[in-house]
Amino acid sequence: MSVNYQIGQVVRLSLSVKQSGALTAADNVSLVITDPNNASQTYALADVVVDDVGLYHFDLELTMAGRYRYRWSGTGDTAGADSGFIQVAHSGC
Repeated sequence: MSVNYQIGQVVRLSLSVKQSGALTAADNVSLVITDPNNASQTYALADVVVDDVGLYHFDLELTMAGRYRYRWSGTGDTAGADSGFIQVAHSGC
């Protein structure tokens, strides 16, 4: 199912980190968000919200129409990555 978001909405980007099936604290987490103009911003662990052991989120305000891409990554014993995109409709769509 495809979801079109609107300018001004806030979208929660979430990450869960597991090791052997159990939630575990990440050694290091980063989030890179690329906006529709292809400008990228990198956020470190200190910039994201730690909800609980192994659970993280970042609230992204959608300020322009187009496709936002995001990529979570971790290093160390909990190395891994997850990525996705958010499509924001042009006004009136």
